[in-house]
Amino acid sequence: MVLTLTSAPAEEPLTVDEAKRHLRVLHADLDGEIETLVKVSRDYAERFSARTLRTSVTRVMKMSDWFCGELKLPFPPLLGVTSITYYDTSEVSQTLASSNYEVELSTDGGGRIVWAWDAVLPTLFTREDAVTVTFTTGYSANSSIPPLAVHAMKTKLTELFGVGSENEIKAAKESTDRLLGMVDWTGYA
Repeated sequence: MVLTLTSAPAEEPLTVDEAKRHLRVLHADLDGEIETLVKVSRDYAERFSARTLRTSVTRVMKMSDWFCGELKLPFPPLLGVTSITYYDTSEVSQTLASSNYEVELSTDGGGRIVWAWDAVLPTLFTREDAVTVTFTTGYSANSSIPPLAVHAMKTKLTELFGVGSENEIKAAKESTDRLLGMVDWTGYA
């Protein structure tokens, strides 16, 4: 199975101006560096929590065969499944009818695809990317992202920016993972 991010919003959950206020930077000389560190902080928080912390991120999952029973989709919260495509025995790309599957959401925003009781699964052409699932994850708006997750991004930013006393940087490093672990993800489904 191969998972690829195909589109993401340009807007980050933490703006450069918010990051500068947090870091107490008053000039624009470091805006480019801070913008990069904002992306790195968000990327770290997403990987650590295994959740999407942006709005409307589209991913593609490619598999060599049909999944058995259910397919849990990574990086919740799930906003929707766009399509399931496959290569038929003639190696022609086809779209699987949505009547063959159901999309189920859990209380924490996680999602899975389950087969309908009367699903008809066509025979596939043998190739590594025989089945492609396209789905979207994220939050409806940046304001919907859990505040503790945004604060964890700020503490990671403090650590990466490296300005402050040794104790402040050490505290920021230790608090990022702890903050991400404290988020009650079920409250944001």
